[in-house]
Amino acid sequence: MKDKAGEVYWSEVWKNAELQSALNLSSNSLNNYPNKILFNLFRRIFKGLNTSNLDLLEIGCGNSVLLPALHKEFGFKITGLDYSEFGCKQTEKILERDQVKGEIILGDAFNPPSELIEKFDVVCSFGVVE
Repeated sequence: MKDKAGEVYWSEVWKNAELQSALNLSSNSLNNYPNKILFNLFRRIFKGLNTSNLDLLEIGCGNSVLLPALHKEFGFKITGLDYSEFGCKQTEKILERDQVKGEIILGDAFNPPSELIEKFDVVCSFGVVE
């Protein structure tokens, strides 16, 4: 059994992975249902807030299509953190493809670079913390 929490495992996953398609929140596809639910939750959480100048960090951002979608939907300034170099490169390619500016940082969430401490208004994780 492989350590599915380790950097080696995730680097192998991202090294061989194709880029995910951009999120289409208007699609009624069954596969898109979890994304629609997630973004409806975010709309309720951020209702009435001006999020366009807020800094958002996604921990475990490897191959993430959520970062550009969060920027497009809410205007967040986005940053991603991942300890897999390949995962970071995948996310950078996704941001470039989706024409979204953001910063992707190679690092460990349990020992983050000091410049990230207390920088963000919103910190999220979609599968790492769990």
